[in-house]
Amino acid sequence: MSIETRIDTDAGVAVHRVEGEIDLDQIRQAWENLMQNPDFDPALNVLWDLSGCSRAVINAQDIKRIRDETAAILEYRQPGYRVALLATRDLYFGLCRMFEAHASDLPIDVKVFRDRDAAWGWLTGGDVSSATTGPSGENR
Repeated sequence: MSIETRIDTDAGVAVHRVEGEIDLDQIRQAWENLMQNPDFDPALNVLWDLSGCSRAVINAQDIKRIRDETAAILEYRQPGYRVALLATRDLYFGLCRMFEAHASDLPIDVKVFRDRDAAWGWLTGGDVSSATTGPSGENR
């Protein structure tokens, strides 16, 4: 029932790790926490890790709202940043793909992954073998 947000300044990635249930209000709170973090940089790439999500209280209308609110947040961000959505379960993968489709007209790159290393490699601009740290900060 929480979203933990941390910033890996070396990698240039903000990580939102979801545990338990997720809803629209929690997503909004995670955005706010990120932008208020003293290490926030408008160019940060973002990993939403839904691998610990047990229940998503989000419907198709919420996905559209998330897209619209993402567009509104862009005034505080640099265009072209990347958002990786890590979803290991089919239901959440499908919801993430819906968001990816709705966000296709935004000036950001959104991609859905099932594999954490692939998501991290994409966010950090290299392939998996060139990444120096993983999404939880462990050295490779």
